[in-house]
Amino acid sequence: MDTYKNFIDGKWTESASSKTASNINPANIDDVIGTIKQATRDEARRAVESAAEAFPKWRATPAPGRGRIVARAARLMEEHKEELAAILTREEGKTIAESRGELQRSINVAEFCAGESRRMNGETIQSELPANFAYTIKQPLGVVACVTPWNFPVAIPVWKVAPALVAGNTVVFKPATLTPATVVKHLAGTERFWFSIDFANLDVPWPWPDDDLHGNFRIEPGDTLSAIVAGYVEECASSRRAIADADLDDAARGENMDFTLRFAMLHMIEETARHCGHLDLLREVTDGTVGT
Repeated sequence: MDTYKNFIDGKWTESASSKTASNINPANIDDVIGTIKQATRDEARRAVESAAEAFPKWRATPAPGRGRIVARAARLMEEHKEELAAILTREEGKTIAESRGELQRSINVAEFCAGESRRMNGETIQSELPANFAYTIKQPLGVVACVTPWNFPVAIPVWKVAPALVAGNTVVFKPATLTPATVVKHLAGTERFWFSIDFANLDVPWPWPDDDLHGNFRIEPGDTLSAIVAGYVEECASSRRAIADADLDDAARGENMDFTLRFAMLHMIEETARHCGHLDLLREVTDGTVGT
């Protein structure tokens, strides 16, 4: 059984965290594929710092050169497609045909992004002044954080990471806790190409870390639905109280960010419950004050 490590500063390192989660085959819960050690805040900061240090060199690499690196990663994904598809099916639950389809889509997206490296064109603009030449160029943002879900554990990371790299950004990537194996396997095979990525299994409070104002609701590995709903309810109740006490005129002017952010979080919770089919349950346990 594997213990998944973090890839930070060009090296695979085991997290010092004592918090772990199991990667379990959903078709056979006795089949434990591996163990995740959730990275600490210090390790997350180190990943960001490493990506920031790599940024100037990566940014200075000509875009077609960055595209060639992404294209090489696509070729390696193609060479190991069957192996990656088997891991994907085992840890995520797709049929093998669907896993092959996801891998092929991921390869196609990486190829497209690699090609875009030669089409990152700016624009020339007619100037009012006879001696002036006006033009625009595209610049990378810097360090990009990519946090991706479990349902497409290869395709969605490629959709996010490949264009970010081609555009000249460096990346800190956090895969889904439920499906880390496929990503780790691919990254382990392409690490000599993905040198501008830092990879960490982060353990970050949801939704805003280091902010007592918005609570510290966290979904832990192994939490039951009732525990998750209880956390939702606690945050909903707190948000409702803040909204009831808010000065709506201040909020409209943007002067009451507590109200504004809490309202946004409440809306997100209600929409998540609605999407997952648990709105009636959420409404019931909050005596109708949520989800109306």
